[in-house]
Amino acid sequence: MKIASSIEGAQGEFKIGVRNGVPILVSILNKGLATITEEEKAKIRGQWVTLELDIEKETPLWVKLSALFGTLILIISAGFIIVLLKQISAVKKAKALLIDSENKLQVLNSDLDNKVKERTKN
Repeated sequence: MKIASSIEGAQGEFKIGVRNGVPILVSILNKGLATITEEEKAKIRGQWVTLELDIEKETPLWVKLSALFGTLILIISAGFIIVLLKQISAVKKAKALLIDSENKLQVLNSDLDNKVKERTKN
């Protein structure tokens, strides 16, 4: 059961609903309730009536959907970042291999130049 609203000044009051067309029952209940002292009412409230209010409002759907889409965007972004980091690593390795190959080629060209010069001197 949820409390939809409260009526000002009715805190602690209890109401009994009676179907229309039974005025005798209303009279009997009113007379019976009138005989209950305040002390007895307090005892009844303490023993039988406990009211816990769940004031926490339900989170609106748009907030839930926004959180869901935000989480999905973060997960997808993290995936792209991981892929990009792997690609960057692969490019760095390829660049290092290229530089190494260029150095070897320069050494070979230098050796070739020296050998050509030696042969052409003779």
